[in-house]
Amino acid sequence: MANAEMGKGWDLPNFEEDTNESKRRRVTISPIEAHTQFRTILNDSELLLEKHDIGLGEQRATWISKLKAQKETKLDRTVIAVVGNSGAGKSSLINSLLGEPRFLFVSGCQAATAMATVLRYNFKSDYYVAKIQFMSRPEFEYYCQKSLQDSLGAERMDKGAEGALRALFPNLSKNEFSMDAFREDATVRSKLGEVIEIKRPREELVDHLRQFTENKVRKNWEDLEGEEKIRRPPQWWPLITQIKIAAKWPLLRCGAILVDLPGFGDTNQARVKVAQKWIQKADLLWVVTSIKRALTDETAQTLLGRAFRQQLRMDGHCRSFTLICTQTDDVDTRFAEEEFHVKGVAEMREEMAKMRQKVQEKKKAGLSEASQLQDILNLQDKLRSHEGEIKQMCVRARNQHVKDKMPAVLHKLLQYGQLHVFCVSAKEYDALKDESEQEGQICPAMEETEIPSLQRYLSDVAEEQQSAAIGHNIKLLHSDLDVVFNVVNEALEKGELDARMSEEYFDIQMKTMGEQLHEIVKEQFCALEEKTWKPLQKKLKIGAHIGSNRAVAIATTWREDTLHWNTLKAVVRRNGEFKVHNFNAALADPLLVKIEDTWDRAFSAEVGKALQELTRKIVHVVAGRVEVVSACLQTLGLPHKRASSIRSAALKNVNEAMEGYLKSRKRKLTLAQRGVWRKIVDKIKERMEKAYSDCLSEEGSGMRNRMNDILEKHVDDNKTQIFDEAADATASEVKTILMEAVDGFRDKALSLQRDLRAAYSVFWKDIRQKTYNPYRMRFVKEVQKLIAKLDALKSDFGIEQGNDITFEEDSDNSDEEDFLVPEVEEEMDED
Repeated sequence: MANAEMGKGWDLPNFEEDTNESKRRRVTISPIEAHTQFRTILNDSELLLEKHDIGLGEQRATWISKLKAQKETKLDRTVIAVVGNSGAGKSSLINSLLGEPRFLFVSGCQAATAMATVLRYNFKSDYYVAKIQFMSRPEFEYYCQKSLQDSLGAERMDKGAEGALRALFPNLSKNEFSMDAFREDATVRSKLGEVIEIKRPREELVDHLRQFTENKVRKNWEDLEGEEKIRRPPQWWPLITQIKIAAKWPLLRCGAILVDLPGFGDTNQARVKVAQKWIQKADLLWVVTSIKRALTDETAQTLLGRAFRQQLRMDGHCRSFTLICTQTDDVDTRFAEEEFHVKGVAEMREEMAKMRQKVQEKKKAGLSEASQLQDILNLQDKLRSHEGEIKQMCVRARNQHVKDKMPAVLHKLLQYGQLHVFCVSAKEYDALKDESEQEGQICPAMEETEIPSLQRYLSDVAEEQQSAAIGHNIKLLHSDLDVVFNVVNEALEKGELDARMSEEYFDIQMKTMGEQLHEIVKEQFCALEEKTWKPLQKKLKIGAHIGSNRAVAIATTWREDTLHWNTLKAVVRRNGEFKVHNFNAALADPLLVKIEDTWDRAFSAEVGKALQELTRKIVHVVAGRVEVVSACLQTLGLPHKRASSIRSAALKNVNEAMEGYLKSRKRKLTLAQRGVWRKIVDKIKERMEKAYSDCLSEEGSGMRNRMNDILEKHVDDNKTQIFDEAADATASEVKTILMEAVDGFRDKALSLQRDLRAAYSVFWKDIRQKTYNPYRMRFVKEVQKLIAKLDALKSDFGIEQGNDITFEEDSDNSDEEDFLVPEVEEEMDED
């Protein structure tokens, strides 16, 4: 009976992503509204189970535990890291997106791009809330010590480092700079490791933040004379690693988090570490550049340097890549006319030449009448109007050229992926919003600035991710309540089965199911190992061999790069990493290039498919055993209808639980693999530390050549060991995260066994005491009400079995006060 009946009568779910738009339903409520209603029903469900004694001790405890676990589920957030070189317009872009033209500091303020700025929605209050994070004491001492060491023997200290130290210690001359003097400064010391929270209305917060982040130009202490030498307070921007700001920005209410990251080449390792952390955990990367840099293949390749492209591919970001070209209002019309062959401009130029000739003729003829002056003024107005139209035409032509050309260029660089290109003008958008500044606009409408398009794109991406999670939670709670209803309703029914036979047979089936699940997990890991780990291990070995062969040549380039001796000393002092110089990454490059394609294919495709197949098989096995149990209970006298209701509720619950677990596990695996490949560079760094340390002892004439000799010899002597260790460690860690992923599915399957026992033990436990029946009847009616509320919510939110979720329109609830229940506020508050 067992094997023949497995899987019959139950449609196994399809865990592949559904891309059929025709199956999508329209909904009328926002994700936040749906989540709020869901949390209310969830709280009511937990309260109902806790307050009603219905005589189901073991089952009731299991159900309450599951509901509490659901309450701990956090809303999905979409982290968008905004990257680009300084001056690309990142801060201006974010200001316009948020509708805050002068919120993040722009206009060349150095501190505006010095640290990561994290922006999210404030669900708790109407205030603007900022959390300023200062570097720890070890980070501070490391930064100061390296900056001081860089200046020893040099003609002058690194400009950036000197400026930071002078900002922190404005009452010290450069000759007085020392670690002892820095440590003795109690004012600076008091901020180390601190997180300061500021809660203010908008304008007050901006002013308050400026006190911490503004880089004021002040005279050096040694240049002050007489009464000018008054003790001055420190500037705090060099100590700040990141700022988190929460406010009621409508755009971010969908759960998106915008992270404005500083430009590349920072010498502050604490800030670099924070920026890298955000890039690693980002769901999306927005690369921002001036549109002038996006016009040629060469500049595109410079923008997306090989190391950055490699990072995009191995992180999985190139499958949905976004390039944002800014400052589109800045256009050279003469250049654009010729370069982009703008139609209609030549004719307009001819007409304008005739107008100018008429103006000159009228001026020569004299202005004897007011009508003649008016004619000249009218012609001049037309000339200005034509100039504006030509500029608009050139901007549109250039934008279209970039949009037509860049996808092909980016596709060639990134090899594949879904490419998004936006050409935006924050300046024009802000001016159009401010009705008092609308003269001489290049973009006649906001849509032409493309800021609204980018806002919609952000909202769509974030809401899609959030809605999928909310929809799953709603369906899972619905299936949990279905189980509760059917079990308690069964306890009200008259007549009993043979309890001993029922429990014994159930235990036999669960034992069989456990054995089958163990075999499936083992089999699936072997398949995963064959398809992903072994090819990757092979590529790692080949890459290690290639890296070893090329290592000395790479080390030789450090000599040929003609780095100044002080710059080279700064690089080795920081274990091979200083500003744009990264010796460890350079050594790792041949290995990474070799594994790049295999790594991307494994984690962007093969692993996901394998986990989907494992999920499908687990559900298939569970469904088969439940079918057998249901058939057995019917042979022992249980009516078909009652057996079917328990069976359907249990299997629906299994389906929803596994679907949600699959999504969460894939997300965890993505973050884990991003950390693993980065450790290749870290492993090489560890093996190079001795060479870097030996270089520090070199002093005097010829030290640059001697340092290069040390580096080249160390690389030559240890190259095989360096790369073999990096490759072996990486292969081992990849195998570990794959095993953890598969083992997680096995543990989840075992938890499903416990849930099934709670559902089916109603047939052999002594639970039909009539004294509980009045409570159970009331309880069942309350559960029915909760299920009805969930049915209505599913309808409003467009949830159907196997269907995705879409929106009828973007619902803006930004003006609602205290809308979210406390649980939602707490979970959205965490970064």
